[in-house]
Amino acid sequence: MLFTILFAAVLSKKAHHHFMETKSPLPEVMDWEEWKKVFKSEGYFSQDEHDQKVKTYEANLAYITTRNAEGNSFRLGVNQFADLTQKEFAAQYLVPMNRTRQKNYQHLEPLHPEADGVDWRTQGAVTKVKNQGNCGSCWSFSTTGAVEGCVAVASGNLTSLSEQELVNCNTQTDHGCNGGLMDYAFEWIASNGGLNSEENWGYTATQGTCDQSKLSYKVSVTKNHVDVQQDSDSQFVAALQRGPVSIAIEADQQAFQFYKSGIFSDPCGTNLDHGVLAVGYAADYFIVKNSWGETWGLNGYIEFARKVSQQGGQCGILMAASFPTECSSLSPGPPTPPGPSPTPGSEHYADPANGCITGETQLSLPSVAGSTCSATCNSGMCPAAPSHMLGFSSCGVYDKSTDDLRCAVFCSPSVPTDCDPANKMTCKPYNNGSGICTYDD
Repeated sequence: MLFTILFAAVLSKKAHHHFMETKSPLPEVMDWEEWKKVFKSEGYFSQDEHDQKVKTYEANLAYITTRNAEGNSFRLGVNQFADLTQKEFAAQYLVPMNRTRQKNYQHLEPLHPEADGVDWRTQGAVTKVKNQGNCGSCWSFSTTGAVEGCVAVASGNLTSLSEQELVNCNTQTDHGCNGGLMDYAFEWIASNGGLNSEENWGYTATQGTCDQSKLSYKVSVTKNHVDVQQDSDSQFVAALQRGPVSIAIEADQQAFQFYKSGIFSDPCGTNLDHGVLAVGYAADYFIVKNSWGETWGLNGYIEFARKVSQQGGQCGILMAASFPTECSSLSPGPPTPPGPSPTPGSEHYADPANGCITGETQLSLPSVAGSTCSATCNSGMCPAAPSHMLGFSSCGVYDKSTDDLRCAVFCSPSVPTDCDPANKMTCKPYNNGSGICTYDD
C-alpha cells in the first residue's frame, strides 16, 4: 500500500524539468588563486609541481571556455578536478569494470505506462550527495544508494547506509578502493542479513578492517536483486518506476570531468569504469546521482541524454543496470553501539556558541567575520553539510596556527539561502566571489 501511495505522488504525465536546477555556490570559471583557496589551500609539495598544476589548470580552463561557447545542451565548469589532466583524473578516480557477472534478467512491466517522468528525490527516497574521495569505492555508493531508495519505497524510512562496511567487509567478491560490482554487493548484503548505517560506521575513503561488533548491527536489508535487460530504454524506465537503480557508466572523458549543468549529450563511450545511481527520468534525460560531492556537476547530479544513437545509451547507462528487491528496514533493531558522548552541538558545522559535536572545534578566520564548528581534514575528507545548508562542504581552509587543513561550508555571497540564515548563519565573503558560512555571533 505504501508503494502505491508514494508512486501516485511521484509520477506525472509531464515531468518537472530540471528539479535540481538551483544556483551553484561555485561559478563556472575561477582564476587560479581563487580556485586554490577553495580546493587546494594547503598548496603543493614543490614549486615544480605548482608550476605544472598551473599549466594544467589553465589548459582545462581554456577547454571549459571553448566548449561552453559552442552552444551545447550542457555547461562545463571548474571543480575539485581542475588541476588534473584527463589521464590523471581517470587514473585516480576510475576503475575499469571488466569483471563478468551472472545476469539475473527479468522482464519488467511498466507500472504506469502513461507517465513521462519520475524523480525519487522529491519523495524522500534519495539521501544527500556523498563523496567517495580518492578511493575507487564508487560501487559501494551506488549499492547503498539503491538499497536506501528501495527501503524508503518499501517502508517510508530513509536511512543513510554504510559504504565503509562494504569496503572493509565485502572482500571476497569486491575489492574495496580497487573497485567492485553492485550485483556482488547486493548479494553480500543479503547473505550478511543487512547493512549498518552511515551514522554508526562512517566513511573514511581508505581500506580498513572488518569490525565484527559493527558488522552485527544492521538497519536495512535487501534479500534479492534484478538485472535490467541490457540496451533497453523501456526496461530501464520500468526499473526506475520501481525505485533508484544502480548503473555503471564510462566517466573518463574530459567533458564529464567538468560537467556543470544541462543535459549531457557529449560522446563518451561505453567502457564502463564508474558506478553511480539513477534516481529518475524525464522525456529527454535520465537523472543520475554521483559520489564526488556537491562541487561536481549539478550539485552532485548529472542529466544524461535519453534515446541517443549510441548502443548502450549515453556513456553506457543502459549496459549494466540492476536494483535491489525484497528490501526492508530493520529499525529499531539492536541498541546503537556505545560511543563517545557528543558535546552540546547537535550537527556538523554548528554554532560554536552552543558547543561543537565530538571531533569539531571552533574555526575563526582573521579575514572573515563570525565562526563555525569545523573538523580537521588532513585526509581530504569532510562531513557533508546538514540538509538545511545549501552550500557545499569542502576541505578548503588552512589553519596556520595548527598546521591543519579544516572543513567549512562554502557558499555564494549573492545567494542568501546557501547557509542557515534562520539561525544567523550567513555567507561571508572569503575570496574573489566565493564565501564561507559562519554564525554572526
